[in-house]
Amino acid sequence: MSQITVQRFKKFVASLVPFYIYIDGEEVGKVKNGKETTFELNEGTYELLITKIHYVDGKAKNHGYGGAIGAVLESENRAKEFNKTIIKVKEGQDLLVECECNMVDCVILNVIEK
Repeated sequence: MSQITVQRFKKFVASLVPFYIYIDGEEVGKVKNGKETTFELNEGTYELLITKIHYVDGKAKNHGYGGAIGAVLESENRAKEFNKTIIKVKEGQDLLVECECNMVDCVILNVIEK
């Protein structure tokens, strides 16, 4: 098993909104502003998505963030396109994923070995 730590830099923008973490389309956790969360993965290749959008049964849910559902859906399309990355995990390898929020959604800045 390997540990993946998602670290969210503290910023004022979207500071009250959690980021949801998805591996291969399945929610594995969330991270609040200025915090980090850790989870375990087996060796393999995974699609990592970190976003302000909470998906339930594959559909975006509006929790009141950003006002109208149109803004959420626009952000959802952008998230699926820009806010995901492929990570390759080796057995026993620990990774740190650094992310922050910009004016639209979250951005994965780095994926580095710990």
